Amino acid sequence: MYSKTLGPFFFAMIFVAGLGLASPLFGDLAFIWSFAVVAIWVVLVIVALIIHGQRGLWLFAGAPFVLFWPVILVSLVEACKANINACP
Repeated sequence: MYSKTLGPFFFAMIFVAGLGLASPLFGDLAFIWSFAVVAIWVVLVIVALIIHGQRGLWLFAGAPFVLFWPVILVSLVEACKANINACP
């Protein structure tokens, strides 16, 4: 029943999570880069869930690493919209 291995998906998730953590290195493109990485990660998780079922849930282990910078950047944008003095 479990003839297909989850290994390639897991290693791809680790690679994508590393790309997600590298978002600040892209300067002005960090916002776009972080959401592009999230989109890639979401597609990876959906495909893994379709192919492997419940075993694909292991890919959610990368969520904190992939979603960290998008959450921080959106929070920063919202803070700047609320109070211009809060912007760096």
